[in-house]
Amino acid sequence: MIEAKKPLIGHNCMYDWIYVYNQFIGELPETYAEFITIWYNLFPLTYDTKVLCNSSKHFFKTSLGIVYEKCTSEEYKSLLKFGFDLKNGLTNYDG
Repeated sequence: MIEAKKPLIGHNCMYDWIYVYNQFIGELPETYAEFITIWYNLFPLTYDTKVLCNSSKHFFKTSLGIVYEKCTSEEYKSLLKFGFDLKNGLTNYDG
């Protein structure tokens, strides 16, 4: 994952990132500031959708279900452009 430099995306995922670091990278640094510096050097494209939603004026509640409902509403469908890899058998998101 480190070498691939692919984006890491999660929702309310800080504890997940801490767990990944502790299990696969090394002992946790003494401070949060140290952790963040090291983490972003390893994974520069890390996104937490809860944080993004919280800082947006479009979402008043940031639970994943509510965010999903809002993003799939007719009001927002035309604003969001994304695609899924359906040709390689990843059909769970079809439609």
